[in-house]
Parts: sequence; C-alpha cells; structure tokens
Amino acid sequence: MEIEFKFEMMDWMALQKSYLQHSKQFRRSKLMMTALMPVVFTFLLTLDILKGEYNLLSIGILAFIAILWILFFPKYLIKSTLKRSRKLIEEGDNSAILGMHKLKFDTRGLVHTQPESEQQINWKGIIKLEESANHYFLYNTAVSAIIIPKQKISSQLTQLNEVLHEHIKR
Repeated sequence: MEIEFKFEMMDWMALQKSYLQHSKQFRRSKLMMTALMPVVFTFLLTLDILKGEYNLLSIGILAFIAILWILFFPKYLIKSTLKRSRKLIEEGDNSAILGMHKLKFDTRGLVHTQPESEQQINWKGIIKLEESANHYFLYNTAVSAIIIPKQKISSQLTQLNEVLHEHIKR
C-alpha cells in the first residue's frame, strides 16, 4: 500500500498537542503549577489568621482568585506551551519536513519519503500507534512520530487502518 499527502504546520502542531495531552511529565508539571497558587494563598491566609489579622474581604478575594486560577490556568498553560512550540518550529528551516510525503507499507515495514530524505522503518521500529480524530501518530521514539493526516488520505483510510492495526501492536 502507498499513500501520499501534503504535510503542513497544522499537522506538526497536532503531534505537539497530542504529546501534551498524553505526557505524564507535562501532566505532573501542570498539576504542580496549578496547585502552587492556592497553596501559597492558603499559607498566607494561615499566617494572617495566626496573627489575628484576618479580614473576610481579603479571604474572599484570595479564594476567588484561587478558584479562577484552578479553572483557567491549565488551559492557559497548554495554549502558551503550544504557542511557544510553534514559534520554535517556525524559527528554523522546515523545508525538510513540510511538503509532500509518501509512505509505502509492506510486510517488513514502511518507507517514509519526505521532501529531502527517505527513511526505512521496520514494523518493530514503530513503538506506539496513537490515533486522534484527525491523525495517526506512528511513534518511532518516545518523542517523535510519523504523522499521517486522515483528512488528506480519506479514500485510503480504511485500508490504512487495517494495515496499521495488523502490524503495530499497541
């Protein structure tokens, strides 16, 4: 089987977003940063209460800020991380990865042809298959993957799905 598609920046960003959603390290960091502000506020309020200088208005304001922080900071963190990733990617020359890609699949593995390179990968070299609504991610390392945009190969999607699930064990 052979597929061909145009690889664009939005496809690259889909991998970044998927990685952030599934990364245990990022989840831990996000949880720690989200909890930090309420913990600091609680500490400050505790100090004020111990001194006998507490004020219901300041407690209400700090509680309100802490709730807003918990509700909105995680989404902001993801958005800002993706924005920084995009800027980093756009700084360099991406002509080697953006553009037409071709993937040839056979019983041994796949050949991935990019604008300026070609790579042959055995099926055992694909360590993980992830699927989102719009992409397949064929991870060949813990942090890099071959990205296949589903909407650009819609006529071959069923056949590709069968090939991938036949050869890649999740």
